[in-house]
Amino acid sequence: MQALRVRRATTSDASALASLATETFTQTWQDLVPATDGAGYCATAFSPEALHNDLDQPAVCYLVLDGSVGLAGYARLSWGLAPPPPLAFPHPALLDRFYLQSTWHGTGAAQTLLQAVYERARDYGIETLWLCHHPSSERAGRVYHDVILFRGARDAGTEKRSQIKEAVI
Repeated sequence: MQALRVRRATTSDASALASLATETFTQTWQDLVPATDGAGYCATAFSPEALHNDLDQPAVCYLVLDGSVGLAGYARLSWGLAPPPPLAFPHPALLDRFYLQSTWHGTGAAQTLLQAVYERARDYGIETLWLCHHPSSERAGRVYHDVILFRGARDAGTEKRSQIKEAVI
């Protein structure tokens, strides 16, 4: 396995990030989302133009796992919007995308990326992270339980068929 480093993505990463986001979304949701729906979503949400615009937002931070052969994973952190009830911790941020290429599953890369998310969040004065994940995504559920819940997170309920978790960082 190649060595990975975590860094903040810039607008110059938009094309590579678009490819990675499309690949990882498709792999993650292929059993739940019809291929045509997934392709349409990816073409809109993960186009290089859409990601370029998102990367340029002041209240958004993408962190990427970067290796010698390109990007291997990413996380999207955003702040400034109130989380849904029952979340009530101060200075929250949403961790709304957290994906790795499947070759990196089980290698500790998720923990490395999440630790960088915590560090970057603290740099921005964020005190609470919240996230949603679909209960059918068992791998995500295990990662969120093993990596996030050990840091004192709690299950915060459900909304629109997604499980919500929050953690004081």
